[in-house]
Amino acid sequence: MKKSILILAFYLLGSTTMAQNFGRRYQDFDGYYNNLDIAYNHAESVRVLDLSNQNLTQLSYKIANLGNLEVLILDGNQLSDISYAIANLPHLRVLSIRDNNLNNISYSIANLTNLRELILDGNQITDISYSIANLSNLERLSLRNNKLTSISYSIANLSNLSMLDVRGNQISSTPYFVGQMPSLRLLYIN
Repeated sequence: MKKSILILAFYLLGSTTMAQNFGRRYQDFDGYYNNLDIAYNHAESVRVLDLSNQNLTQLSYKIANLGNLEVLILDGNQLSDISYAIANLPHLRVLSIRDNNLNNISYSIANLTNLRELILDGNQITDISYSIANLSNLERLSLRNNKLTSISYSIANLSNLSMLDVRGNQISSTPYFVGQMPSLRLLYIN
């Protein structure tokens, strides 16, 4: 019951508040850090790095040294590109880059084969790159409030995808292949 109320609260709050609360859900985890310099000094123990709302315009390559990182939250910054440094994070399971200035999905994510959740809400993304097709373990993909006009066929390769959220875009039709995706249970589209 408590979890359902929390999820409803996330939905009812604005996107900035939601981004802040998203990071809070991980604060009690062992290995949680919200400062890159401190995390860098404890690289082996870092499991969650929350750099939300820190006015970042680029991501430091120091992040590549956090080889055990599982959750990376970059919400509410001003990133226009995802650093290739994240390609060296083999254990990354959750990547959230909400409310930034991304206009594409970087090819650097193609190496994140253990990624389970990718959240890119509130950016300027116009198309879904084919590099996303390499994310064979991806279960949740959220691209709310971007500038998409279609759903790329590269999504069809995501055999474990159970949730796709593309609300708040200019998508006029649902492509046929979406109905053939074996694990897709939730599709949110306008």
